Amino acid sequence: MWKRRQQTKPNDGPKLEDRKNDAASPPMKAPAPHVWNRPHDWLDEVIQEQQALGTFEDLPGQGKPLQLEERFDMAQHIMKGSNILPPWLELGQEIGRDMGQVVAQLERGEGASSAIASVNQKIARYNRMCPSPLLQRPPVSQETIKEQWQRWQ
Repeated sequence: MWKRRQQTKPNDGPKLEDRKNDAASPPMKAPAPHVWNRPHDWLDEVIQEQQALGTFEDLPGQGKPLQLEERFDMAQHIMKGSNILPPWLELGQEIGRDMGQVVAQLERGEGASSAIASVNQKIARYNRMCPSPLLQRPPVSQETIKEQWQRWQ
């Protein structure tokens, strides 16, 4: 009474060969292969014209390796050219100066617990600002400040 439907695979569908022989429908075209070559643009044409004219011959430094600087960050390049330090390095210099003052206070026998707390706050801010965890510094104490100060210089 009920006929069983024939199960088909999900990828089964009209095939190119089947459609070519079918007169009722137009033949299917095979997909075009992906073209990897880009068409020549105007810059390529200009370069080729200039090469043909000999514009690139006898240039200074011909045959020598290029002297390229590695520029990771344009802002860093501009700051270096202007002799400006990044804020975290300026803070590091400030911390070094403050630690020198604390060491001098300790050598005179003065109490420096509030100054050490201030330095540790600046170190914590420095650690948040510096770009790499490898550059972070530990907080100082009255016992370790002299040793740490030598590392900050």
